[in-house]
Amino acid sequence: MTAVIHILNAEDAKHCETCFLSLSAAWKDLLEWRIGGAVVVGSAIGVWLLTTVGINILLALTRQQVRDRESLELDLAAAREVQMRLLPNAAPVVAGFELAGTCAPAHEVGGDYFDFITLPDGAAVTVADVSGKGLSAAMLMTLVKGALKSTLDGSSDLAAVASRLNTTVNDSAQSSRFISLALARLHSSKSTATILRAGDNAPLHVSAAGDVRWLNTPGMALGLAAKAPFEKSCSTEEIALNRGDLLVLYSDGLTEAMNDRSEEFGDERLAAAVSSHRAGSAADIQSAVLEEVARFRNGTAPNDDTTRVVVKAV
Repeated sequence: MTAVIHILNAEDAKHCETCFLSLSAAWKDLLEWRIGGAVVVGSAIGVWLLTTVGINILLALTRQQVRDRESLELDLAAAREVQMRLLPNAAPVVAGFELAGTCAPAHEVGGDYFDFITLPDGAAVTVADVSGKGLSAAMLMTLVKGALKSTLDGSSDLAAVASRLNTTVNDSAQSSRFISLALARLHSSKSTATILRAGDNAPLHVSAAGDVRWLNTPGMALGLAAKAPFEKSCSTEEIALNRGDLLVLYSDGLTEAMNDRSEEFGDERLAAAVSSHRAGSAADIQSAVLEEVARFRNGTAPNDDTTRVVVKAV
């Protein structure tokens, strides 16, 4: 059955429209002619019923929005807790190297992760970022953390390790999920590092003398391609780490940090910050870089997690 409200008094109709301006254009449709359930004649009753129905609809929508927001906040809180539990409590002691790392979280979960994995004759260090946010992204990172450790324990070939991780992500994640990752295998006996980059930022190598080099080894992110094309895209590079040399792995939240003029911190500022503090310990350098980024932001809130790992040859 189709029913209409007929508001006889134009002045009352104008008053009703004024009351509902803040309720969006949908309420104007109610003012015009359509509402189910009754035929009302008379301006006073029309205004009363229209106002009552509008308020009830608005309250129902508001309650649903509150429930949705609370559900999202619970999901993000759970994801944040998972993310923080994934991060190492302290850097391990590794012969020939100092290690330091931290993740400064933004307001929302950005999916950043870093880790230290102790291995025979050294260690592996990694920084990774899961696309998207929320609990599903955090759980995928949990899976990758376990797969990375178990795979590294049985293989020294980083390209093979990355291929297995790519298969894990493809088998486990939604098609829209992928993970960018940078991985370095530190060799204590040779004072070298083997670098693999799977769609992540190029690691930064700063020599004891202050020379800067970006390690742009090719490789696509985990979960974007099947085994064959992924392995074709992936390669590694071994570099010497002499006493005083630095290796920095970081997430894009660091270089893409913005200030109040919408400028990004960028690669050049990162290299300059690391180089200028290179005489300090690994922990001092990573703290100094964070302070430089905070000064650059000049009070602007971060829009992404800021994660970095610093390796210093000693």
